[in-house]
Amino acid sequence: MGWRAIAAGAARIGALALVAACASNTSSTVTGGAQTAGDSPPAQGTVVTVLNTAPGASTITVYMKPEIGVDTPLGTVEAGESRTFSYDGQPGFYQIRTVGSNGERTSTRFQLFRNSSIRWDMAAGGRVVVGARDQI
Repeated sequence: MGWRAIAAGAARIGALALVAACASNTSSTVTGGAQTAGDSPPAQGTVVTVLNTAPGASTITVYMKPEIGVDTPLGTVEAGESRTFSYDGQPGFYQIRTVGSNGERTSTRFQLFRNSSIRWDMAAGGRVVVGARDQI
């Protein structure tokens, strides 16, 4: 095995480690039910709270959907609970997308700023409330 093959193998391993690190850019806190594993959201950065308390709610998977780019999965929220996720995304326009046994829902479009607090009460419709971390 030559030095080129060894260097190519090392580059592949480094790329896989980078992908794994980027994929873990969220943490979460659950309310309304039992606490699940996960760190509390950091003191700085953007937090996304999804209230899954609408009548007939099911367990949902939550995604951040940028106007341009690939959806980022944040985690799941059980029926009747709310969950707060940290999100390390670039400023821009987004929607929150959820997928569950009752189908798929997408929030209204909103603008994400650094250190934002984003709140979506699914029982209240598709409107998202965005503010500074200390306002919501």
